[in-house]
Amino acid sequence: PRGWSVPVRGTGHAFVRAPARFAPRRPLSALRGGASVVAVAANGASVETVATLPIDGQRPGTSGVRKRTAVFMEPNYVENLVQAFFDTLGADALAGSTLVVGGDGRFFCAEAAQTVLRMALANGVGRCWVGVGGLIATPAVSALIRERDGGSALCGVVLTASHNPGGADKDFGLKFNVANGGAAPEPGT
Repeated sequence: PRGWSVPVRGTGHAFVRAPARFAPRRPLSALRGGASVVAVAANGASVETVATLPIDGQRPGTSGVRKRTAVFMEPNYVENLVQAFFDTLGADALAGSTLVVGGDGRFFCAEAAQTVLRMALANGVGRCWVGVGGLIATPAVSALIRERDGGSALCGVVLTASHNPGGADKDFGLKFNVANGGAAPEPGT
């Protein structure tokens, strides 16, 4: 598999992901073991630790990553980007936190949203706020991170390539927003 170099709690270069059929309900207990170990979440779901390798030359900017949709569809590409972002936040911050996930509905948005939700579960996020069908405009994601029903979220993942054209043979993107609703600063990306 390809991906970023993403150490997971001392297990080497790996990311964790929950099974595709599992719906997030509560935080995970601590992962144990090394790469390729299957751990058990507090809710009984298994979590797979997957070995990964760095993507040469990959470095998101302040507004995330935009590339051809086919690149995002490569095995483990989205998982590696999301895990790298989660790693910058840290396991303690993620444990029981709230994540906002939404996008502009372009090609591959629904699949990427499901991947982000599985990664959130595997990393101990307690709750996800997701738009109907995964649709939330970029400014709305920022607003939701800052406040929703008197609460706030730790961060958000925006599934868009912004003004770039979308489609199977066009562009897709991931943006990472932090607690103030703004783009993650470059040291965190």
